[in-house]
Amino acid sequence: MEKKEGLQLLLPSSGVDTDELDAAEQILSLLGNLPLAIDQARAYISKRQLRLRAFVTEYERRKQSVMQETPRFWQYRRMLPDKEKETSLSLLTTWEMSLQLLGVDEDAAELEKVITLFAFFNPVNIGKRVFSNDDNLTTSPMSIFQDDGHWNHLKFEDAVVKMQELSLLQFSHCNEDEITVSLHSMVSEWLRIRLDKSLQPTFLNAAISHLESYLGSIGNSYKTRQEGQAHLDTIWGSVESFKLGDHFFEACITFGNFYRDQGRHKEAEMMYNCALADYEKAWGPEHTSTLDTVNNLGMLYRHQGRHNDAEMMYNRALAGKEKAW
Repeated sequence: MEKKEGLQLLLPSSGVDTDELDAAEQILSLLGNLPLAIDQARAYISKRQLRLRAFVTEYERRKQSVMQETPRFWQYRRMLPDKEKETSLSLLTTWEMSLQLLGVDEDAAELEKVITLFAFFNPVNIGKRVFSNDDNLTTSPMSIFQDDGHWNHLKFEDAVVKMQELSLLQFSHCNEDEITVSLHSMVSEWLRIRLDKSLQPTFLNAAISHLESYLGSIGNSYKTRQEGQAHLDTIWGSVESFKLGDHFFEACITFGNFYRDQGRHKEAEMMYNCALADYEKAWGPEHTSTLDTVNNLGMLYRHQGRHNDAEMMYNRALAGKEKAW
């Protein structure tokens, strides 16, 4: 939906104050200009007599309720199986119906896991190579695309074609061998919201594992590194909500090195400190992995011109290694 049309749906008249106009534009951005989502938001706002600014705050706390909101008289209706009357369709019912059409029994369940894993990455551009170059797919939903230890490109392509036909995502061919997937931001958010909380760390750990492998193999292509950075930013934004295992903290070194090479020193320091705290807790202050991380921090501080901090880290690493020898 065009911005002008979206504003007309949300704003009762042209005589609104600047704050309400800004809030309306923020709502359109939050909802990715999706017509059904904007209609549902308008129904939610009207029913609760909210100002638009109040809705922005409410949306962050009650996303699932907003996605389910339908008014009494609603243009989006359909006769569902085993129902005698037409049912009002919300975003959630529409997408849930699409998920049910992915396949039969086990096939549907496996493809549902695949598209759920997509939702933990930056939704704009998810390349097949994020998964196909990973040698360890055993515990990942992507393992269904591996035959005899080799990635099955056609099987993956068939899956994303089916998902596109059901309007769950879009895909494109960058070249003969590379497929890029994109999800609408609302679809991505819905897939995470509907996921059982006990399973969320499992999918997040799988995304971390894939990204760690991917970042170690992408080379120096500016475009590819920007894509990797977008995925890392997205995944890191989810991490603080969960208690993850040792694998995440090992991945922090890879992520810290990547951020450092990208010139994102603040994020690199955060990753190194995250790994350092875990290594110290698990193996002690003088373990080689702990001291290597201390040395990484020293190099980072030196690049930043923080010479006193760098010297302190180098001295700690040197003292630890001399003691070990």
